Amino acid sequence: MSFNLKTLVVFDTNTVRSLEAGDLAYRFFSFGKSFEELQKLIAENNLAPYVTVAVSELVIEELKLQKSKKYGEDIDRLKSIATRLAGMPHVADGSIQIPAIDFDCKTYVEEEAKKFIEEQSAKIIPIKDDYTNSMLRSMIDKVMQDKIKAPFKVTGKDNKIKDAGFKDNVIWESLMHYEEVPNFDKILFVTDDTGYDGCEKEFIDKWNKHIKIIKNHTALEAELRTDYGNYMQYHKIYEFAGKEYFDDYLKDLLSPASFVQVDGEDLKIENYQIKEHCLKVETGTDEEGDFVSPIIHSAVSVFTTKGDAKTEINVLAITQLSDFETMEIEKTDFEPSIS
Repeated sequence: MSFNLKTLVVFDTNTVRSLEAGDLAYRFFSFGKSFEELQKLIAENNLAPYVTVAVSELVIEELKLQKSKKYGEDIDRLKSIATRLAGMPHVADGSIQIPAIDFDCKTYVEEEAKKFIEEQSAKIIPIKDDYTNSMLRSMIDKVMQDKIKAPFKVTGKDNKIKDAGFKDNVIWESLMHYEEVPNFDKILFVTDDTGYDGCEKEFIDKWNKHIKIIKNHTALEAELRTDYGNYMQYHKIYEFAGKEYFDDYLKDLLSPASFVQVDGEDLKIENYQIKEHCLKVETGTDEEGDFVSPIIHSAVSVFTTKGDAKTEINVLAITQLSDFETMEIEKTDFEPSIS
């Protein structure tokens, strides 16, 4: 797969909660371990031009609410514990300090969230007022069915809609209405919530884009390595192929060429276009097998006329370099051949 593939990775709330001491953290705001590991993978492998990370605006609001709520619960629990311990002979009066009751944790979390988001490269998928009518209509259509559609969830024999299903729908609809979707070739939606299972078709029908629901970071990294593994392994060669020097080299070979051979017939080359300077990198050895050298595969379109029809011929330019260090160009072959 082409390394120029543009991927949008969208995180659901449950995959970006930051934990501390085994529970929800509130003394800081972050998007958790999975987000941090993805950012590290992107940075270490120069994937920033190709992989974009995003979360819905509702995810941020939900995280802020959960954190301030957890703080309140912990204070109440601490008060109960202090009350039970107060009469113990080894606990001095006033030794257990309860944090100030008037501390505004909600504002504190808001400020920490704002600071964190400003520092991140992640995109925020907005819930725009312009889209609320369309989003609401979509959600109404999902519940006005004989069988309620995902990501709405139902529970019990009475078939009542669960509150979490409503939040899931807002997150999903924010992605369904995201204006930047056309800028990407592939969407990876990271969630361990099974309520989204089966939602892919709705997205594909609207956007005609590939989407995949990913359950955890391990599966996410595996997906990215499948798509970008060759680029990650041979980034230095991709960088070389993207330079003006290599572009000029290919043009010097293509510009004077007159014919492309197709099915034994020489067709006159009318024009050409270098579609991609590096589709993939392979390795080759010399006849003795002593030296390993990189081989660059480039995609070229050759325009010609076959019969009375204008025709575009896909040509593969295969360029062998001397080695991985000096990267001197040894030779280039074309498939199909040009002359």
